[in-house]
Amino acid sequence: INYLRGLNTPTEILSSTSSERRDAEIREQKLEWLEKHNITFPVNLVPGKRYKKDYSNPNSLLIDDTSANIDQWRREGGIGILHTDALTTINILKMYA
Repeated sequence: INYLRGLNTPTEILSSTSSERRDAEIREQKLEWLEKHNITFPVNLVPGKRYKKDYSNPNSLLIDDTSANIDQWRREGGIGILHTDALTTINILKMYA
């Protein structure tokens, strides 16, 4: 997060609330967690990971720890980085900076 804060690049949070059934409950928990950790990027919460791909476009980059999300994102035309650890993700991000 600190690395992203230092970039001069528009950054947003895209996260799943698990399902439509649990959306309200999980949405509140995620927003509280972001506030607690002083993460102030704009937030996009979707009611299931299958909706993340709907935000993909050729000018978007997704960092996600789920390979299925990365695969869907790339199929929709975006750039996807499979997050395994911070150092690797930052090094890949540097290629796009």
